[in-house]
Amino acid sequence: MNLSESMCLNKMTYISPKAIIEDHVYIGRNTTIHAGVHLKRGVVVEDNCIIGKPSRVQMNRFQEQVRSSSTRLEFEDYDAVIDTPTIIGENVLLHSGTTLFAGVTLAEGVITEDNVVVRWDTQVGAFTKLMLAGFVGSYITIGEYSRVGGLLGNRTQIGSYVTTFGNLLHSYKQYGANRVEPAPIVEDYVMIGYDSNLIGGVRIGKRAYIAAGATISKDVPPDTVVTGYNQHRPMSAWQGSLRDDYLASFPTDPLKDEE
Repeated sequence: MNLSESMCLNKMTYISPKAIIEDHVYIGRNTTIHAGVHLKRGVVVEDNCIIGKPSRVQMNRFQEQVRSSSTRLEFEDYDAVIDTPTIIGENVLLHSGTTLFAGVTLAEGVITEDNVVVRWDTQVGAFTKLMLAGFVGSYITIGEYSRVGGLLGNRTQIGSYVTTFGNLLHSYKQYGANRVEPAPIVEDYVMIGYDSNLIGGVRIGKRAYIAAGATISKDVPPDTVVTGYNQHRPMSAWQGSLRDDYLASFPTDPLKDEE
């Protein structure tokens, strides 16, 4: 590669002067680091990522500037509308195609696999992995050591040590409507199987197991297995090695030890 080609590639990556980049950080090609982003030590950002993308409110503000400005706005003007911090913790790994909106916080050791999207004002706990092409909505909280794929609707709450391959859904607010359906709440140590659907403001209790393809539209008590459409049975009635392996996978629960 000659010098001119190298310079061309470098121009494909934009780092805002309002971003904070600590030492020992890697940033790949064709990547945008917006205003308010703070990349802490040990962060790796692969190619084709967008970090700190404007939220809906910020984008609305920029559109108004475009409509009212007497001159053509540039990328620096687009960058300048972002006024919320995006914090990427130590040793986070962002694989290719990751898009993180403004206001996202990723704690230490989080991994996003290729083409993950995380929308504004969402918080992800330490050492959690967001899996391939997952979509995480806005105002979501996810605990530590979880594995999250599928789709998470806005304001969903996910505990620690949760694995979910399903879709956690609720009705979005329609224009002119005053009601927003509550989002699902998933407590610690829950397993949610592939292509399952949790609908509305359901609460999934600790150590529940949601089978692949299940549909959940009512609360699930702790230590419950759910199959099909809201078919509940106690964990004690689930026999076999799969149950034993599942329960053995839980770390010690410090809260339980204090009781």
